[in-house]
Amino acid sequence: MAVTLDEAAVIMDRHIPVSIDGYSGTYFIESIKKYKNKHLHRCTYEYSYAVSTNGRCVFTVDRYSVNVPKEFEKTLKSFTKQYRRKMLKTYIKELVNEGGNKTTITKLVRDLIDEIKSKERK
Repeated sequence: MAVTLDEAAVIMDRHIPVSIDGYSGTYFIESIKKYKNKHLHRCTYEYSYAVSTNGRCVFTVDRYSVNVPKEFEKTLKSFTKQYRRKMLKTYIKELVNEGGNKTTITKLVRDLIDEIKSKERK
């Protein structure tokens, strides 16, 4: 299963080891790279991760090649949940600073939920 961008950010921040399909050993994500994939019908952006072993041998791998060892899955899940909550809190703080209140922010969230649900029905 591919490591999501949020998970990759947590892995990079917390220095959690990962394994790479086709390679032996333990690696660490050093950075996240965004690139334009021109081979698809639409020019979409894809992500890859620059990985290293102890700060050496940096190379870039497709995000679908990165795996988290079983013993770190629960830890990663917990840290990712905290990370997403922090990101949401940061966004809500921006809305409050722009003059938003509970009513307007709740309305925005309800509208977004309705939009998501309507797209799922299609």
